[in-house]
Formats: sequence, structure tokens, C-alpha cells
Amino acid sequence: MFLKFGIHSFYNTRCLVILMMVVVGMSAIPASADSSTVPSLPLIIEGSVSTGDEAATAGTEITAELDGQVIGSTTVSSDGVYGDQPGTKLVVTCEPADYENIKFYVDGVESGISGADFSTSNPGDTVSLDLSVSASSDSETGSSKSSSSSGTSGNMGTSASSVESGETEDADVNVVDENDNGILESTADNVPVSSGESIPATPKETSTISSVSGIAVAFMVTLVVLLGVMKIKGRK
Repeated sequence: MFLKFGIHSFYNTRCLVILMMVVVGMSAIPASADSSTVPSLPLIIEGSVSTGDEAATAGTEITAELDGQVIGSTTVSSDGVYGDQPGTKLVVTCEPADYENIKFYVDGVESGISGADFSTSNPGDTVSLDLSVSASSDSETGSSKSSSSSGTSGNMGTSASSVESGETEDADVNVVDENDNGILESTADNVPVSSGESIPATPKETSTISSVSGIAVAFMVTLVVLLGVMKIKGRK
């Protein structure tokens, strides 16, 4: 009778152990820490664009920015119109709450807008928005770009002249390198490199999967040992 009770208890314990092992194995599977959220559909914008009293020429760039970040851009396909073709529509990607904070630029100049009510727009909608910049702003932008280009060219010319007229002094150039033995060396003469200085090593991140798996293995080994002890006691 005691033997039968021991065998019955043994099988019940084994089923319980198997069930616990299954639960531990399932817990070892790492769940995604950050649940991926589905982004909102983009807002599609089309309309007219003008510079002063004239239509903007083909190739004019239009950009949409939010907090200084470009969230959409396109170019004028035909004079005064953008978005008349699928490839020239201004596709803006942001949350609906930010629609009213979007700023539009025509060739780098902030544009006035008319024709669209973003408060009633929803993700995925196609809205008509007319853009316009003053001719004076556009000409000032062109002048500043020209000045910047000429200044850059002058700096490049000066740099090239300096390189051609003078020779670089290799002795004053200190290049620190690391040899095969991990010792820092310097190419400059009489420039010591402190042996006490060390490059901080990037700490290795502990794998969550490894730690959980290790706990699960230790737990299963403990259960197997307990199962063996119970089996020996049942035989006695």
C-alpha cells in the first residue's frame, strides 16, 4: 500500500515538475521591452506656390519642418504648381497634434500659407495648401547664398595657396597610434605618451536572455535533484 502511494505521489510530483519546467521555459523567452507603435499615416499636401507676383519656377524646392527637423520635401514640377503628379506631392509625416506647428519653406524662405485648415485634417488626408513668399525675401536669400559661395571659394583658394607655398613640419605633428601590443606610441619627436593613461573600455551589456536562461537551468537542475531524492525515499 505504501509502495502504491509512493508511486502515485512520485508520478504526481513528476507532472508538477514538468509543468513548472514548462512555465520556467516560457518565462525565459524575452518579451519585447518596447512595444512598437504604429505610426500615423502621412498627410499629403498639394497646391500652388508663388514667388512675389509670379509663379515659382519648376525645380523650386519646398520643405516642411517641425521644430527644425525636415519632415517632408518636394519640388515644383510645373511653374506655380506642386503635387499635380504623384511624385511631386508633399508627404508630411508627423502626429496630427503637430499639424498646426508645421512651417513651410520655399527654397529656404519661410512661406505664408492659405487654403488649408489643419485643425480638421486627419492622417492620410490630401489637402490643398497654397504657398507664397515675397520676391524680396527670395532675392535676399539668393544674395546671401552667392556671398556664402564666394566666401567659401576665397577660403579654399587661401588654403590651397598656403599648402603650395609652405611645407608642413612633420616634426610638430603628433599622431598617437596603438601598436600590436596595445602600447600607445607617438610619431612626434620627444613627445612622451603617458603609460598610465588608458582608454576607457566600453562596458559590455549583460544579456537578458543569458541571465534568464541561467536561472532557468539552475532551477531545473535543482528540481531534478529533488526528484531523485524523492524517488530514493519512495523506494525505501
